[in-house]
Amino acid sequence: MATRKLSISSPDEDQQYSSRNVAVSIDGYDGDTQFNTSDSWITDSPLIPRRSALSTAVLRGKLYAVGGYVGGGFLNTLVVYFPKQNSWKLVSCMNLGRSGAGIAVGWKLKLESTSAAGFNSMFLETSDTWITVSPLIHRRSALSAAVLFEKLCVVRGYDGGGFLNTVEEYFREQDCRVLISSMNLGRNGAGFAVDWKPATGLKK
Repeated sequence: MATRKLSISSPDEDQQYSSRNVAVSIDGYDGDTQFNTSDSWITDSPLIPRRSALSTAVLRGKLYAVGGYVGGGFLNTLVVYFPKQNSWKLVSCMNLGRSGAGIAVGWKLKLESTSAAGFNSMFLETSDTWITVSPLIHRRSALSAAVLFEKLCVVRGYDGGGFLNTVEEYFREQDCRVLISSMNLGRNGAGFAVDWKPATGLKK
């Protein structure tokens, strides 16, 4: 049985607007081997500056932390955590500071972050640059995002007047968005995930 570590960001209970990177082994299946939990937490290199309301995603074994709020201002930074070196590196900054952004990783889309003003940014890992893409149809904050079949799906959120129940899909090649079936209730900060199903022919 092999073990794997999942890097996440977690608030520090002793400090306001703080965040530390921690790692934990989890159950799962990687296509070749099963792995199980070690039921333990370890503290890694701290994220500087400390912040709240950041967004995180894992891409190619590295943890990306985007934006956040610190001491009265919104951050536009993108920092990357390298597990082997136990260190953070600052990479390209976004055009605007933002917190509570939706972020998702796609096979080709890399990272996407959406601001409350509706401006969407896409991070291209190979060139270490951000590009601006088509804005949301309904501007929102505290949204949730995930990539399904290479389309970015954005759900729910808060538009300044109420909680949204709308769902939008983004098509990269056409750089456009469409509304699909709305959810039954409006809310913000909802959990949103895409289920992964093993392809046929994988080793067991």
